Amino acid sequence: VTLSGSLLLAPSPGAPALAIVSGSGLQDKDFTHQGQQIFRRLAEKLAGQGSSTLRYDDRGYGGSTGDPQITMADEAADAAAALDHLCGQIGIDPFRVGLIGHSSGGIAVTRALGDRNGTGIAVLLASPPTNGEEVLLWQTAANLKAAGMSDATVAQNNSQVRRLIAATLSSDQELLDTTRQIGAEVGADLQWMRLQVAIFGAPWMRDFLKFNPVPSLSALSGPVLALYGERDLRVEPQKNADLARGALDGNPQSDERIVPGTAHLKQTAARLNHLADAGPAPSDAVVRIIAEWIKAQPPLRETPCRSVQ
Repeated sequence: VTLSGSLLLAPSPGAPALAIVSGSGLQDKDFTHQGQQIFRRLAEKLAGQGSSTLRYDDRGYGGSTGDPQITMADEAADAAAALDHLCGQIGIDPFRVGLIGHSSGGIAVTRALGDRNGTGIAVLLASPPTNGEEVLLWQTAANLKAAGMSDATVAQNNSQVRRLIAATLSSDQELLDTTRQIGAEVGADLQWMRLQVAIFGAPWMRDFLKFNPVPSLSALSGPVLALYGERDLRVEPQKNADLARGALDGNPQSDERIVPGTAHLKQTAARLNHLADAGPAPSDAVVRIIAEWIKAQPPLRETPCRSVQ
């Protein structure tokens, strides 16, 4: 696999340097989404405030080769490879490096750094320290409630998601049968059923539903910044911030915060809907928090760099 990316260096040699890891779904290196280039904006803003970054196309997408049907272990391996590539660049201090992960990309970050004795700078943006089943059930209910749906509609949809999750963890045939049953009950067309099978049947999704991120999060011994959005409808802010705080309780270099008025993409949202009335992602305020926190970290006691190019 060859990953294609862009390295953006801060003006001063030896500046902190981090590779950016995307969340679920195939993303290009800029995280082009709804007319915005979220990772490009983050990288350019961080460069202006003293931190270098490496961002890359997901495996099997954009300029990167490989099979896009990956597992969470593959994501962590790609994040570790990006970190090693970053370590090998001229002007990069191997004792001031790390990873930034958005959403489930934060889980890849904790796994990648966990394999490096837990060292390295870790910035986790809306990263859930819980299994995918809890995440999917909460975000289904939260989005429907925000859209004004009734309690009965929320309960019905969550029941369907529970059935799909149970079938996914059982077998391919059970997933196919359950999707057909739900489709018949709600009058869904064949396209809807195929989409559910494609989403839930993906190797990554099976990993996500089963994997418990807490042990790898707890294993981080380097600096950790975990940010959650007050108006996030995909990752429950208070519960996940509390879980992260508990998992990192023994790490004196950890910092967990809920950022007021921000949604899942770390943009300022005027109301509780991450798709409506939102400003640029990430917001200047969020970038400032990240940049100032990174600059405040002392050099690592141990480098996470392994295969320096």
